[in-house]
Amino acid sequence: MLFDPRRDVAVLFVPGLSARPLPFAPKPAVTNADAVVLGYPEDRGFDAETARIRSRNTIIGQDIYGTQSVRREVYAIRSLVRSGNPADH
Repeated sequence: MLFDPRRDVAVLFVPGLSARPLPFAPKPAVTNADAVVLGYPEDRGFDAETARIRSRNTIIGQDIYGTQSVRREVYAIRSLVRSGNPADH
């Protein structure tokens, strides 16, 4: 596994997986671009929801360890987004 603590991105190695990795986008998404929200909401089955980019902003926050300030691009989207884990877990 490789990760970047400033971007909070991880790359996982999955033995036996034959799928090619998804590439990162060559440029930032623009307002009104199509998007998708993927996940396992509330620990249920896989779900895919359509989305639309509303805006892109740059924010300053902490890295995953809380030791350095980092700049990140953050997108506001219009879509149904549900929590990945119920609060009672």
